[in-house]
Amino acid sequence: MRKVRCAVQEMSIAALNWAVSQTLPNRDEFYVDQEDAPPHRKANWYVVYKRLLGEFRYQPALRWEEGGPLIEQHKLDIRYDRDITEFGLPSPYWEAYQAETGWEAQGATPLEAAMKCIIKAHFGETMLIPGELK
Repeated sequence: MRKVRCAVQEMSIAALNWAVSQTLPNRDEFYVDQEDAPPHRKANWYVVYKRLLGEFRYQPALRWEEGGPLIEQHKLDIRYDRDITEFGLPSPYWEAYQAETGWEAQGATPLEAAMKCIIKAHFGETMLIPGELK
């Protein structure tokens, strides 16, 4: 799988899910897969977590039961900003901040902003991701 450099702030949801998986100690248990789709529709890429009981989609940028504990673990502050239109995001948007590192990130949802902040705290403003996820 070819890797490409991508700005964290510009990552797709699938790329965010994969990047967050790379911050975890068991990162080798995750891989990228593509769902079956009819020829007239582009197939979606997603992240799979291999567990003892089977394989499951890993979606911390979409699912609170996966992303919520990471917000607590990384001690993130989340706030809603209705006035600023910076960062190329429509206002209003959500912002996550980690006081320990000073990293912050913005997103359309609280989970998206939080996952971007976690990734930035581990890897910085950019990182290599599977090219299929860009």
